[in-house]
Amino acid sequence: MDKSLLAWPSHSFLSRTILRLSFVWSFSLFLIGSLQAQTNASCGCQDQVNIQLDDNCQFVLTTANVQSGVCTDVTIIVNDGNPANGNTVDCAGLWDYGIFNSDNDLICWGTVLA
Repeated sequence: MDKSLLAWPSHSFLSRTILRLSFVWSFSLFLIGSLQAQTNASCGCQDQVNIQLDDNCQFVLTTANVQSGVCTDVTIIVNDGNPANGNTVDCAGLWDYGIFNSDNDLICWGTVLA
């Protein structure tokens, strides 16, 4: 019997196995990327949040105050008199706030009345 005919099924099996493994690997990477992109898919913002400033004229916004849905691994920034201090409202007024993901992309925004 010709040895090349005996080798063909194992070679074909190896090729199909490699093809299947590469497909599974590629599909897994696609799923992982999709899951990461959808981590904050349900994250949203309240249109307006009313807060009361403390004795130091400040209030620290948290996701519990402003989120609508589920927000994970996010940062809140208030565009008030001092946006550099992030999620701290530091004076009375009507201010915009934003929720940003870990890539600093804006997920949503709303207003806060202090």
